[in-house]
Amino acid sequence: MTESGPGIHALHGFIGSGKTTLALRLEQTLPGMRFSSDEWMAPCTASTRPPTSSRCPSAA
Repeated sequence: MTESGPGIHALHGFIGSGKTTLALRLEQTLPGMRFSSDEWMAPCTASTRPPTSSRCPSAA
């Protein structure tokens, strides 16, 4: 295999199709880092914030 410059591996697919499993394997075998939108977005969803959060609309 020949060396190449930096690159991006983007994974997308159906729920439960193994995207995270593959991403974790790639993270272990390739130099680089893994970014997960699930991990980024979890703190941003209303269901994970306390009801008194000033950043979430009140459920009146």
